[in-house]
Amino acid sequence: SGGSFGWLLLPLSLLALRRRRG
Repeated sequence: SGGSFGWLLLPLSLLALRRRRG
């Protein structure tokens, strides 16, 4: 349940990881 949620979480997770790495 909540297919759109995962789609929004995917880019968010990637952005967070990229920001952490700098």
